Amino acid sequence: FAATPVNGGTTPSYQWLLNGASIGTDSLTYTEVSLINGDQVSCIITSNASCVTGSPATSNIIAMTVNGLMPSQPETITGNSFICVTSGQSYSISPIAGATTYTWSAPADASIVSGQGTTSITVDFGVSSGNVSVTAGNSCGTNTSSLSVAVCTLTGWQYRLPLLLSNTSGIALTDFQTKCTVVFVPGKMNSDFSDLRFVDSTCTPLSYWIESFSPSTSAEIWIKVPSIPVTGTTIFLCYGNNSATSSSDAPGTFDFYDVCNSSSSGWVATSEGSGTNTFDASNGYFRLLGRGLCCSSSWGSAVVKKSLPSPLISGSYVVSFQNRNTMGVCSGGSFSITGISGGNMSVTCNNGNYCNGQNDNMISFAGYTYGNGVSGSGNYYTSSTSSSFTQFDIKPMDITNKTATLYVNGSVKQTVSAGTVAPTLTTITLSSSNNGYSSSVNTEDFQNIIIRKYANPEPSVSFGIEINCP
Repeated sequence: FAATPVNGGTTPSYQWLLNGASIGTDSLTYTEVSLINGDQVSCIITSNASCVTGSPATSNIIAMTVNGLMPSQPETITGNSFICVTSGQSYSISPIAGATTYTWSAPADASIVSGQGTTSITVDFGVSSGNVSVTAGNSCGTNTSSLSVAVCTLTGWQYRLPLLLSNTSGIALTDFQTKCTVVFVPGKMNSDFSDLRFVDSTCTPLSYWIESFSPSTSAEIWIKVPSIPVTGTTIFLCYGNNSATSSSDAPGTFDFYDVCNSSSSGWVATSEGSGTNTFDASNGYFRLLGRGLCCSSSWGSAVVKKSLPSPLISGSYVVSFQNRNTMGVCSGGSFSITGISGGNMSVTCNNGNYCNGQNDNMISFAGYTYGNGVSGSGNYYTSSTSSSFTQFDIKPMDITNKTATLYVNGSVKQTVSAGTVAPTLTTITLSSSNNGYSSSVNTEDFQNIIIRKYANPEPSVSFGIEINCP
């Protein structure tokens, strides 16, 4: 506050009054930080001029109207963020100090049926997802909080189960495949799990693949999740539709998937080198026969290739396939992902190419050659037969850091690191080779090729509380 004296002389004196009581110092101005509504401030001035009348003089009185501070931002809105029952949804906040008004809003086709202007409302939703928001206000300003609400009216599916995905890898994951075990819910799920569906927090359907299941017991399922931030995310399992048929879709779930049989498409087979080398897919798997030119030690190879849907240029992956072979002498088979910039990834399957001195179950990646690896179980000029398929997993195949680890039937066989070439991988190549020694034939069978993304550690899944959608 500031006083403006008239005929106050050279050094007038000032006495400030708060609610009629003396306060402050003998100063032209007065400052107060603890005024409340209704306080009155005035000033008495005494002039030191000669021949002056009306001294001391009392100023006008200023009556204070004190408003509170702008309301703080409302705390988290309490209520369902994922709904399948559209009517009668309740949302609320705790009272905000200093707020005199509460203004709520909801998606365009929703209606607030009660509670507008208070800290709690009831909403009837339409079909649109969107924000439920509340603005707390007073004469000093406003502050707003919002809750994103997904309306998920998946017709025919009665139940929703939240799946809480935790990501402790330290990096955000995009289009990531995560695995969970779904336990059968009697009376609610189909015994073959054909009614299962997965959606994200906006009710967008997610691709999934049922890897295996035991009827009326449990199912192992892979789900492709668009985004798993380091803070985790929530998706939803939908079930309870006994007329539904399965939407399990392995090709749509993984970065690459091929069961390798007569229904497979996009593969190009060639015979390379000498001899008659053939490819066949009619027996439920790929069979490659390498027949070099008899008795001349002239190598021949059966080769089949398929381009990846998108090149692999960075990141970390798991590459899985199954191989079985019946080897002739001086034979070999391999699984490779070749590229346009060198630095291919290649695995020698089972008994490797002994005549060239390669051992079995070896991996080459990013310019790192096979190295010492694991010794083969046979000699140069012996044959071997495998009656069952062997499981091969490269986990991880880390393109960014140029490292890879090969597992065979779950056991680590070889790790290659500090590769020299950052690869751009584009094409899967399968081969079976033989040099024709003693008219022998090399048979290589392949099936179930899968490429998916990898993180260390991989996301974990926990289950929330079932939501009933009558």
